[in-house]
Amino acid sequence: MNHKYSFHCVWSKEDGAYIACVPELPGCKADGATPEETVKALDVVIGEWIEAAKEMGRKIPQPLSTADYEAMAKKFRDELAEHVRREVESAVQRVIKDISHFNPVIARGQDPADYWKDC
Repeated sequence: MNHKYSFHCVWSKEDGAYIACVPELPGCKADGATPEETVKALDVVIGEWIEAAKEMGRKIPQPLSTADYEAMAKKFRDELAEHVRREVESAVQRVIKDISHFNPVIARGQDPADYWKDC
């Protein structure tokens, strides 16, 4: 492969072929019967993608470095962790609200430990 762009190559059961794409170049994809054939086709498509971008006067993204990928992965993990935290917190609040109708201690906003202290 003559280009320095990263790519993903996966088997597509639906298409019955390998599909390769370049994350840095939106829409830059190729397919083939084997991974090797797919990567060779992708090399051609990358060249065509760059030529078309030049003709249209569009900016050509630089290939991502390992540091770029690590930063993207960290950002994704951080955003995912925050999303999961919010979803769990929301689910806990819904459960507390649902059970508060059945538990007078929770309904009054008391700490359940305080309720049993005098028993």
